[in-house]
Amino acid sequence: MNTSLQNTKSRSLRYRILLTVSLLTIVRITYAMPPYPYIATDYATQLSLFTHHVWIGGFCIVGGAAHGAIFTNV
Repeated sequence: MNTSLQNTKSRSLRYRILLTVSLLTIVRITYAMPPYPYIATDYATQLSLFTHHVWIGGFCIVGGAAHGAIFTNV
């Protein structure tokens, strides 16, 4: 790997934000499923929790894409 590219990645705040937001998106998928059996029986609660986590995931995806675009244009 190019040394200057490696230095840019290690020092760039936008690159760190890109990685963090991208990892948060992956973690969000794990937590979108109902953690307790009784939540799966209540449709309204399950739908509300899933919708809530989908919105959070959407913001993480948009944030990761935005910071990725900013990083690649620097």
